[in-house]
Amino acid sequence: MNLTDYHSSDILRIGYNLLKINSAKSERKIPENKNGRSKTDLLLRNLDCAVIQQIHEYNKQKGFESYDSIRGVFTEGKELYPGAGFVEKTHIQLCVVNPNCIKGYFAPMPVDNEFRIP
Repeated sequence: MNLTDYHSSDILRIGYNLLKINSAKSERKIPENKNGRSKTDLLLRNLDCAVIQQIHEYNKQKGFESYDSIRGVFTEGKELYPGAGFVEKTHIQLCVVNPNCIKGYFAPMPVDNEFRIP
């Protein structure tokens, strides 16, 4: 699931609507996203997580193919300069749902003191 693609917006809306319906049926409160230390950064994304989990559950129930991974962009932090479209903590996260997609991993190399440590 590529959350950087605008087509994913429809999938997320459907997931949210399913979450609302299922929460009402089970008389559970819908989770909320919450700010972290900063008033502007949504660091505790309980609602977003629940929506994505709902999408996975729906696909499973309907026998649809599941998502192997999810990629999203997170814009957090203060603008870099007045009027900027860039903020200081923008990053991309990748969640691998299907562990069979991980073909390998590597052990970090020892530090080479000939070069600086970034």
